[in-house]
Amino acid sequence: MKQSFNKIIKGHDLEFNRLLYPVRYSIMVKDIDSTGLSITAEKNNEGKWSVDKTDKVPRWIAELSADIHETICENEHLIAQAV
Repeated sequence: MKQSFNKIIKGHDLEFNRLLYPVRYSIMVKDIDSTGLSITAEKNNEGKWSVDKTDKVPRWIAELSADIHETICENEHLIAQAV
C-alpha cells in the first residue's frame, strides 16, 4: 500500500493521496495544461470508489471513474495483503 502515488490513466497524469478518517483519496491532475484540478474519491454504499459528486468535475473525469476505482482497489488490496 502506498500513501501517495502517481498513475497515468488514458494519458492523464494523476496523483493519488490516501487520507484517513474517513478513508478517501485526494486525486490531483498533474497534466502540464491542468489548472490544478483536485477531486475526492470516497467509497460509496455499494463498495465502489467514486468521485465526490459535489466537486465540479469535467466530463472526462467521469469517463475515468472506472479506471480510478480500479487503481484505488489495487492500492487497497495491497493494504489487505500487508495485514
